[in-house]
Amino acid sequence: MGTEAYNLVISLYREEFQYSQSRKPTYWKETDKLPAYVNLGLSSTNYIWKLKGSKKLLFDTIKQEFVVKNSKSVGTPRVMSINSQPFWSGGMGSEWVRMRMKDVVKAEFVPYIARHLPLKIFAPKGKFIQIEFIFFFPFKFRTKQYQDYINHWFVRQKIFEDTLVDMKVITDDNPDILRGGYGRYVEIDEEHDRRLEIKIHFCNNGERIN
Repeated sequence: MGTEAYNLVISLYREEFQYSQSRKPTYWKETDKLPAYVNLGLSSTNYIWKLKGSKKLLFDTIKQEFVVKNSKSVGTPRVMSINSQPFWSGGMGSEWVRMRMKDVVKAEFVPYIARHLPLKIFAPKGKFIQIEFIFFFPFKFRTKQYQDYINHWFVRQKIFEDTLVDMKVITDDNPDILRGGYGRYVEIDEEHDRRLEIKIHFCNNGERIN
């Protein structure tokens, strides 16, 4: 008899989220690695370094304005892939990104949990909950876009467990109730088959999921 008790399938799960309405302009600094057109402008005095506040920034002497570094993306939304990197970095910016990512991923999980899981989950006596995340992923179409499985999985696992607690499906995520989380990839041939399967297992203390 297998250990699997429940299986949620999220087709075409979210890979990205928007965390700001529009990008603000950034400017070239002396410490940046400068492209050829900037160096050419400096040598011809079309560009000079000029103080803006406490920083020296690149200034266009013809247009009489500071040179925008990200001119192609100014005003466009900031979009980021859903991964664990912001959880390893510090600063208030990262904190905002973490909060936004958590809200987006949780919003994706909630309707699946509500529709496909019972109001309460209790492991049988002598067993504990373990959760498996399987990403069915089209590697041959994404040779430069996929992440290592930890980045792909970890943040979703944590948010899923927190969501189960917030929705009171489980009373807590401590080791008395939940004792394992696993993530892995399975390669698929078609982009439209990309999906996430979240399997909830009941296992005793030394049992492997199956």
